[in-house]
Amino acid sequence: MQKYVIQDNRGQVMIMSTILIGGALLAATAIAGYMLFFQIRQAGDAVQSAASFYAADAGIEETLFCYYNTFTDPVTKVEDACKKNGSTFVLGKNEGSCGSDCKAIPSFSTKITCFIDPADKTTEIDCKPPLTGEDLVKGIYIISKGSTTRAERVLDYTIITASGK
Repeated sequence: MQKYVIQDNRGQVMIMSTILIGGALLAATAIAGYMLFFQIRQAGDAVQSAASFYAADAGIEETLFCYYNTFTDPVTKVEDACKKNGSTFVLGKNEGSCGSDCKAIPSFSTKITCFIDPADKTTEIDCKPPLTGEDLVKGIYIISKGSTTRAERVLDYTIITASGK
């Protein structure tokens, strides 16, 4: 006659291995989710970075337009006549009409400097566009900073004028 004896330690290895494998899967899932969060955040920052880059570019374009096209007074300096700060606009809307559904609009700030010697940008003069007579401005240096809520980009732009050759 055979007796069936139940031993207490059978099945413990299976329970322990199930718990360990489940814990490893839980930890791997938590780490993957954490990394995915940062990837999504970084992708959003790329959009912010591009917006601030184009805002800085808009600042350079605004300054160049003011320097060459809208400036006719030979006494006033360009630094005083041109807009130094501005905002870009949401496409299809003007600044006052977008209401509460507006997102953060990228903005720019610029600084223009004129110099006599293209090789030495430290000798600055008053920025006055060529109107008549001898043009003392041999080069123009513009620095523009574009900003959004989470990114800033700075562009600098140097122009050697026709008189600077």
